[in-house]
Amino acid sequence: PSSMFGLGELVTNETGRFAGMGGVGIALRSDNFLNTNNPAAITAIDSCKFVWEMGARGSYDEYYSGSQHSHAEEGNFSNINLGFSVKKFAFGVGISPYSSMGYAITETNSVAGGSGIQLVNTLFEGSGGTSKLYLTGAYKLFKNLSIGTNLNYLLGRTVETETMDASTQQITSRKVACFADFGLQYYRPITKKYMLTVGLVYGYKQNIHEINKITVADQNGGIGITQGLHKVPQIVPQYFGGAIALSSDKWIFTGDYRLVQWSPMKVDVVSFVDQNIFNVGASYLVGNLYREPLRLMGGLGYENSYVEKNSINPKTYSVSAGIGIPVVGGNTLSFGFKYAIQSADYTKFQKTNSLSFFLNISFHERSMRYKIE
Repeated sequence: PSSMFGLGELVTNETGRFAGMGGVGIALRSDNFLNTNNPAAITAIDSCKFVWEMGARGSYDEYYSGSQHSHAEEGNFSNINLGFSVKKFAFGVGISPYSSMGYAITETNSVAGGSGIQLVNTLFEGSGGTSKLYLTGAYKLFKNLSIGTNLNYLLGRTVETETMDASTQQITSRKVACFADFGLQYYRPITKKYMLTVGLVYGYKQNIHEINKITVADQNGGIGITQGLHKVPQIVPQYFGGAIALSSDKWIFTGDYRLVQWSPMKVDVVSFVDQNIFNVGASYLVGNLYREPLRLMGGLGYENSYVEKNSINPKTYSVSAGIGIPVVGGNTLSFGFKYAIQSADYTKFQKTNSLSFFLNISFHERSMRYKIE
């Protein structure tokens, strides 16, 4: 239901090989997977490889509001990426969902009429979403320092419908935006066994260009269409993020923090507030390191909602787990799940329980350069 505000529900970061680690990634890097959380990370790709990734996600959500209860299921692809490196440069291209809208809410109001008080039902429905196409470029400045940027193109369409008695109003909105975000990673060994990595990311605020159309229909078959409807301006929010990771041959421990600044966006019904997102994750390799071991993953998360209503700002707590299974040719098939609880005052805001599942395949191919050498 909260997807009726703003762009809708933002798609989480649990994509790629480390989905079971709760969405961490700002300080993660590897030579055989694509890290979409920090563009600087792709300089770790072996220059003799092309790396592909594809993923999908599904979720089952339960909603509670007062004595009311409902549920919903959804599924979608989560990412399609390609990356490679040439000497100190690395490049990538990909597509992923950015936001989704899907709700159906019935509101009952009392209206005074000629025959007394009457109950009028109003149905609010919304569907659609946006996707993000991106080009990634990264450069290894020094042996232990890399920088990178994502050039993003956001596009999508949402449809919002309000039906009351015999009249229907529908607002169709096409959305487009171009923006960039940036990343940095510093990495170096601190002992013979352990590597320390520090990551930073930043994305600036960008207004979204919208082309809106409103259609009104009544029971008599009358239809009216208005082009160029002006809605409350929507934005891609500015954000800052930082992370640290400690890794060895078998272990990875990491923690991320993001500040997402939604407060500049104004809406009458609710308030948008800045979002604080904390995630910690770990992974462990089981088996012989030289014979394609299994990777076990786990993570914890906390974040506040970017929507506030009646002075209530819900908080979400989550736990994640996953496994990475080696398949033919050194490729990896990863499974992950996340269970999240959004706590709130039942009388003022909905409560949400969510169980999400993630599937990802990472595979690589030796380049012609490697085959010739």
